[in-house]
Amino acid sequence: MKSGLYLVGYGVTGTRRGCTIAALDTLDAANRIYFRWDGDPIYREMCRSRQSVFSVADIYVTTGPSLEGYREMADRVFTAIDEGLSVAFATPGHPLICEAAALMLLTSAQNRAIAVTIVPGVSVIDIVPAALGQDPCAGAQIIAGADLMRASVADGLSTVTPLMVCSVCPEPRPGQRGSELELFTKYLAERYEPDRVVHAVEAAVGPDGEIESCVYHTTVGTLRDLGDVLRSSRVSYWVEGSVPPLRFPVL
Repeated sequence: MKSGLYLVGYGVTGTRRGCTIAALDTLDAANRIYFRWDGDPIYREMCRSRQSVFSVADIYVTTGPSLEGYREMADRVFTAIDEGLSVAFATPGHPLICEAAALMLLTSAQNRAIAVTIVPGVSVIDIVPAALGQDPCAGAQIIAGADLMRASVADGLSTVTPLMVCSVCPEPRPGQRGSELELFTKYLAERYEPDRVVHAVEAAVGPDGEIESCVYHTTVGTLRDLGDVLRSSRVSYWVEGSVPPLRFPVL
């Protein structure tokens, strides 16, 4: 395996069974692995089965999603690459979907002329079509919870077409007054009528390790009643548009 940066998505379930074969092969072959998050089963399994497995989750605890924190992550990763090692940076889901750390590493590596290989994984976006039978490419708006903190994005969203909101952080990050979840529910209450339908799709692991999903049907007015579901970090929200979604004829 050549020296360089390998951005690997290990899937939305956080388990080895939720990985693609390509992701597992890359993680097994890399000289060193840095996990963006240390709370998933695959991280603990990798720590037990091989050496040179690390986590950068400690940086988030001290700095939050800040430029300072991302620079510290990059220093760790690029120091290893400069030593001639192949380094995998492993993230939940897909490495380039709702993963600011991986995106910044990609940009920094390109600026340094470091070879980058991207290994996709099943993301929070992928579970919605499977759970609801909806095609996001038929006109849905797709954003991350953090995007609602940017007025240029939030103000430009339409209530006519469906809205998919992914990766909504339920707790305030270091340096933030409120959480993305609080902002999300407030935004919906201000922009949508209370009876607008919302589907909360939670990623789950089946008994045999397969990717499953639990779907909770609610409305803007009763969304807060979901409680613990809202506090899960792996929930995608599909807010129905005022125009009915495209339906295909029965053959």
